[in-house]
Amino acid sequence: MKTLANGIAFICILVSPAMAQDTPIIVAAPSKTTAKSISDSNEIGSSYYNSVPKKSLRLKTQPIKSNVTKATISDDGQSQVGTDACGSACDCATDCRRARRCRLGGIGQTFFNRGCADDCDGCSTCCQPCRYTSLFGGWTVLEDLPDFLTIGNNVGFNDGFVLGMARGRYLCSNVRVEIEGSWRNNTVETAATTFGHINNYATMFNIYRDFGNGQLKPYVGGGIGFSLVKGDLTVLGTPYEIDDYAFAFQGIAGVSYQQSSRSDLFVEYRFYGNTPVDVLTLAGADVADFTYLSHNLVFGIRFNR
Repeated sequence: MKTLANGIAFICILVSPAMAQDTPIIVAAPSKTTAKSISDSNEIGSSYYNSVPKKSLRLKTQPIKSNVTKATISDDGQSQVGTDACGSACDCATDCRRARRCRLGGIGQTFFNRGCADDCDGCSTCCQPCRYTSLFGGWTVLEDLPDFLTIGNNVGFNDGFVLGMARGRYLCSNVRVEIEGSWRNNTVETAATTFGHINNYATMFNIYRDFGNGQLKPYVGGGIGFSLVKGDLTVLGTPYEIDDYAFAFQGIAGVSYQQSSRSDLFVEYRFYGNTPVDVLTLAGADVADFTYLSHNLVFGIRFNR
């Protein structure tokens, strides 16, 4: 019994360190030679160990499988999760910070460098959003139609609204381009014999430059495009109409806030204008030109993907 107790104690000594590491252990039963060695030994430690054939005691470890997803830190300090699509070579904390930052150099070949998001379906999902859709709306203040027909006869407009949507693409982490559709509406400042409304429908091609890497990013931008201006005006009792296409332009300055890895909130000022359009009588006679110029305060949300 003493010999058996000594053998059990020794096995416990061997097993306990491995159990502390949560490693599966398989212990083989001692052979007859081993049992004889145990019975002949008066030592608990070294004598027993020396008498055991090397193949009689086996400790087998098995790796523990884990489905842990690789996580990295993006430029803005937020955790970004990498997927198999990114591949082992995609290190979002270093590669994208280095490769997707637009730099002026050479003949501009690096200015539109897209870095590790060349396919826009692989590493772009863990490094930098590739495309986005934005929705926006706000106030628009339309400048007067000055000296209409007679000097000093200015036609004023009430504050109106602007609504729009844009689809864009990041060329790199701080430059993006988009195509935008918008609608602006204003009514004429009503008087006894003066009233009406005017609408502006525009398609614009914009480019933006973002600054900084934090959640709060200021930016500037500009765009060109074309617009359709439509309006019905009655001035001093005489009706007129506007139905004309024009070249459109705008300057933009704003700031965005990264609400999550997939969405940004933004507020911006836009100066928007058109080249002159014709003001016609109902008979079709051209009586004046109207240059559409407006100031816009816009709020919106951008969905990144």
